Amino acid sequence: MVGNKLDKSYKVWDQLSHAYIESGEYDKALKYLHRVLEEAKDSQDSLTQSHVYNSIGKVYYKKKDYDIALKFRVKSLNIRQSLRSRRYVAESLNDIGVIYQSLNRFDKAMEFYNKCHSLLDGQNLKDWQAIALSNIASASYYIRDFSRSEKCYLKSLQIFQGLGDSRQVADVSYNLGIIYSSQKEFVKSLRAYHKSLENYDMTRNKGRMALCEKRIGDILYDNKQFRDAYGYYINSVKHIEKEDALNYYDVQIKINKIEESGAV
Repeated sequence: MVGNKLDKSYKVWDQLSHAYIESGEYDKALKYLHRVLEEAKDSQDSLTQSHVYNSIGKVYYKKKDYDIALKFRVKSLNIRQSLRSRRYVAESLNDIGVIYQSLNRFDKAMEFYNKCHSLLDGQNLKDWQAIALSNIASASYYIRDFSRSEKCYLKSLQIFQGLGDSRQVADVSYNLGIIYSSQKEFVKSLRAYHKSLENYDMTRNKGRMALCEKRIGDILYDNKQFRDAYGYYINSVKHIEKEDALNYYDVQIKINKIEESGAV
């Protein structure tokens, strides 16, 4: 049981650490996390220790130190299993799967994703069920099991739509677009990308909107629908963010080709 004092302290340090993680200040994040870890150990608060170990794992994952990230996330899992906390065990199983996938160990990633999904079966944790399904779909795509990937993404999409989670709906739809495009099912792919674009617009994620518009433009361009492709490319350039410079370069070349062809 988390005491009131530690509970409040943990929440403050956790918020600070995650702010530093998102800004890339990993050393500062680790400093705060280790401080609250010592508090949790002094108070013999096992659940908070498991949370902190998992967050430390996230820092090393962001730093791409995957072996160290795995070590801390396994520590977190072991504690959570001893506490029989189903929700948090599922979180740890999923997070460990993500690390294995980043290491291109897709069979191992699938093993943990499947354990996560099985643990959640019949539980009222729809958000985590959808996340597990989405990750199974992702790993299935990389091992070229496109049928299972599509099936799991569609199940995940249905849950996220029911939860009204526009960001996740956008991400899953985008991934479905990639699957359909790789199989040359362009009508399905365009439908998925448009759904993704609509939901990224709702969440005001301009960087992802730019990528969707580029994907749509590429399909239209490859199918010689140059006028329509041009409109999406122009919008993509408007929404593009600095970190997407390579995509901007590719789009600009195609814009120039369309203008030179006289299609617009």
